[in-house]
Amino acid sequence: MASELWSWVQVSDPAFPPVRGQYKSTLVCPECNKISVTFDPFMYLSLPLPSTVTRMMTVTVFSGTGDSLPMPYTVTVPKNGVCRDLCKALSDACCLKESETLLLGEVYDYRIYRYFSPLELLHIIKDGDQLVAYKLPAGHEKLLRIEILHRNVDR
Repeated sequence: MASELWSWVQVSDPAFPPVRGQYKSTLVCPECNKISVTFDPFMYLSLPLPSTVTRMMTVTVFSGTGDSLPMPYTVTVPKNGVCRDLCKALSDACCLKESETLLLGEVYDYRIYRYFSPLELLHIIKDGDQLVAYKLPAGHEKLLRIEILHRNVDR
């Protein structure tokens, strides 16, 4: 059927530019249920582009008191956002209490590699980076931070 219509288009309008495809339209009459099929030629077809303004990030959230298991959360954040945006999205996802805040860090080679400041840009974090967040009491900046590294030493 499409080839018949294409032959008709070429005969009826020889100046018609060559097309790349035909779009099939099917209509059904609501009164008599007659089916009408047409093939409309097109040169270009507009398709929506995927959104590039957001990105998905997965962060493992640890309880500051150790009363629950670490839980991974995947959140959507602005691609050009800052770490504060990631912490806000995580706070909503893990139902953070008002008396708590998150300390965001990166793990590399099984140890804390670095901590992120709230104004650091998210685009510096690669998709493969392993991110962690610790639930801490609000005002944790005044507290002393001690990191303990467990390691098995072979003799």
